[in-house]
Amino acid sequence: MEDSLNGDEKDFIGPKLKAVWNQVSRPFTSCPDPVVYDDLDEYDFSYPSRGVAVIINNVTFENKSPREGADVDGSNLTQVFSQFGFTDIRYHQDLTAARITDVFYKISKENYKKADCFVCAVSSHGDEYFFDPDENNRKRREEFILGTDYRPVLTRNILEMFNDKNCPTLKGKPRIFFIQVCF
Repeated sequence: MEDSLNGDEKDFIGPKLKAVWNQVSRPFTSCPDPVVYDDLDEYDFSYPSRGVAVIINNVTFENKSPREGADVDGSNLTQVFSQFGFTDIRYHQDLTAARITDVFYKISKENYKKADCFVCAVSSHGDEYFFDPDENNRKRREEFILGTDYRPVLTRNILEMFNDKNCPTLKGKPRIFFIQVCF
């Protein structure tokens, strides 16, 4: 590295960057040690049930044309979740914001002690809203899903329903959310 730099560049680079450069540019003499995993790196998928798979697919909205292809998406999601071993697949179509919230609330109160995980897919209209910066000049963004009545459901509120405090039987288990929205 020293040979390829002029005097100004050597001063600019500094000793810390030189040390990093020497580490990454040295010849590769051996393979690095393999990554060691322990049981804490994996989820237990030996429960009697894979869990619950929820699909919310909003196709038709008030005073709007239907979302083209959304019906095919719903069918494909059902098939994929079935292939992953889910037998409890709950498909909901064309829900208002209040119904979306109600469905998630009720599902979050169920007992998942004998389940591997929880998975959810939402396909709808939605967007994000940027708030004015706060007193520390931090911008805040809220993402939301739109019900068929064009009322928003905050994504954050849905996720909070399934945290360890609100859904304790999922503690230590994966909660997977696929949220596909466009405006």
